[in-house]
Amino acid sequence: MTAAQGALFNLAFYGLLFAMSLMLQQGRGLGALASGLLFLPLTGLIAVANLCAARLARRFGRPAVAATT
Repeated sequence: MTAAQGALFNLAFYGLLFAMSLMLQQGRGLGALASGLLFLPLTGLIAVANLCAARLARRFGRPAVAATT
């Protein structure tokens, strides 16, 4: 069950990245570099959240941390 949830999350997340990059490049007329730079805050927040998740899970419990996402 957990693997299926992870697969669905990844499909949705990477689909969102794909759709957003198409929208930025074709819809807004931005170049590939500008579109990629707009994704930097998203990737930075994901990296910080991954580093903090283990500590938060130890402190508050895994279900509490999973419920906040």
